[in-house]
Amino acid sequence: MSSPNRYYYALGMIALGAICGWGFDLYQRNQVDSNPLQFVRRPVSVQTRDDAELLGRLLDQIDNSWEVGKNHMLVRSAFRDVVADARKSTVRVLINGHQVAMGTIVDPDGYVLTKASEVVAKGDITCQLYSRGRKSARVVGVLPQHDLAMLKMQARNLQPVHWYTQAVPEVGSLLATPNLNYEPLAVGVVSLAPQEIANNGVLGIRVRNQDRGPMITDVVDESAADKAGIAEGDIVLRIDDRPINTSDELVSLINQRLPGEEVELFVRRQDEELSLVATLGRRADLDQENSNFQSFLGGELSFRRTGFQSVLQHDTFLLPEHCGGPLVDLEGRVVGINIARAERIASYALPASAIVPWIDGLKTGEYESLVVRQQRHSKTTRE
Repeated sequence: MSSPNRYYYALGMIALGAICGWGFDLYQRNQVDSNPLQFVRRPVSVQTRDDAELLGRLLDQIDNSWEVGKNHMLVRSAFRDVVADARKSTVRVLINGHQVAMGTIVDPDGYVLTKASEVVAKGDITCQLYSRGRKSARVVGVLPQHDLAMLKMQARNLQPVHWYTQAVPEVGSLLATPNLNYEPLAVGVVSLAPQEIANNGVLGIRVRNQDRGPMITDVVDESAADKAGIAEGDIVLRIDDRPINTSDELVSLINQRLPGEEVELFVRRQDEELSLVATLGRRADLDQENSNFQSFLGGELSFRRTGFQSVLQHDTFLLPEHCGGPLVDLEGRVVGINIARAERIASYALPASAIVPWIDGLKTGEYESLVVRQQRHSKTTRE
């Protein structure tokens, strides 16, 4: 066979292979797209973890790609009807053009709930709608204990979510996280019933009492205290506007704060009084080796992933920038908001019943927010 003929023969074989591959893929989609959920369309109250395993085994027989089990494209495409309504109430939240979170539309006039620690005081906020249009937004309120921020866009006639607060999904129930696309972002299973995740902010210091007040005896490398410039030998005089006389008072006050909050420490260093602002970290930050290992295994975790009064744990694989959007059950009901990627195979969601009572207050700015607190700290520092 001459060279030109070999060239056209090879080109034809490539084209034929592409067409066959496309046809086979289309065949597979049609074969599975209509039936995966027949295994799990039982009442929510009687779903079990076996439902997810059935989906995984079904897909293992069809496709050996790396997207296996619940995250397989064919499984996610089977959830199109489940997320059809909620996706219209979902936005992508961008800071200076880069996605940092998802958001949940809660009012037709442009109010959006999202994850506070990802958006507060970080730059220009934009929300991208499912229609692909983009609207600028601003923070109008923050609820620190839930890490929720209320954004306000200049928009009208949006579709808000319809909350389901009568019950929370049972352990083993399937859940879907809507995306702006027709398919959900990911699918997961409820791992644990709602629970408190109590872990307060930390500075990363050791202290002991002195006549002049609590003295810093040790500062953990890369901790909040280290990054703020706190040094061994510093005597803590005040935190924000509260005088500190003993190490117990210092520890108690810090334990009342949450990771990500700023505190202003007034310390005496030799004959000089200094003002230092620290952003509190998490206790897990002090174990840097384990934190790095977790990130290596499956990507970054959310900075704020503790200190929640009530969360629903599920095994959906989410990244930090996927948090803040709605979470739905198999009936398409919005049962909560994803609030943190907590571990390699664990994500947290705030149940709808824990969110709804706060919405009106957040819209009107009734609660003191992290924004106000940070502005107050900045003003004090400048003065």
